[in-house]
Amino acid sequence: DGDGQLEVVVGGTDGHLYVMRRNGMLGAVYPSIGQPLGPIRSSPAVGHLYTPAGAEIAFGSDDGNLYVVKYLPGLQPSLTLCRKFNFGLGAQVRSSPALAEIDPNPGRSPPGAPGFVDYSEVVVGVNLLGGGGRVVALSTLNNNPLWQFDTTNYITSSPAVAELNHA
Repeated sequence: DGDGQLEVVVGGTDGHLYVMRRNGMLGAVYPSIGQPLGPIRSSPAVGHLYTPAGAEIAFGSDDGNLYVVKYLPGLQPSLTLCRKFNFGLGAQVRSSPALAEIDPNPGRSPPGAPGFVDYSEVVVGVNLLGGGGRVVALSTLNNNPLWQFDTTNYITSSPAVAELNHA
């Protein structure tokens, strides 16, 4: 948030995402009003998904959704919903999301051109109703999956994204 001090972000099985200041004091909670989400068992991922200003937080929930919220700093910091990806009835998002630029320029201005903005995507594992799993790469710009890979069993770990062929 630009103040030179780190925050701590964690989800709870009570269905809330918490942002704490470095002294352990509560900074913000999502959702702040209304019904809590399903239990949050995935570790949140923090990065810049939309704009260089401020940070977004991606996390999954047992309610079958992946959430992307924006942290709004200030005297009374808050979290606001940017995107919600639903994976269907009975799905659980227990895998921690990975933020990476896996689709470097989907139909946007080329690097170096006026108006070029570099966006990241979200990769996450989802447990589906009936026992299968799915790894999904999502575009945070338009709520569309870039691709998905189905498995016959649940996804029990979190995706890692790296350039493995780099010398």
